[in-house]
Amino acid sequence: MENKEEIKESVGQYVNVKTINETYEGTLLSYEDDTLVVEINIKGRMKKVSIKETDIKKIRLAVKI
Repeated sequence: MENKEEIKESVGQYVNVKTINETYEGTLLSYEDDTLVVEINIKGRMKKVSIKETDIKKIRLAVKI
């Protein structure tokens, strides 16, 4: 995804987000105030992670397996 509009259009989709330190894969719940909220699955438990736009190296749509 190249810009903020594409990210906003992807709310509700399954995404892969690479940050400086980690890679997250989950459902993009929201994007506001330059912060993404992604719901990820950690050992069977759903957790919401907030990611600042400045920490993102790459974000793309992903396929849930």
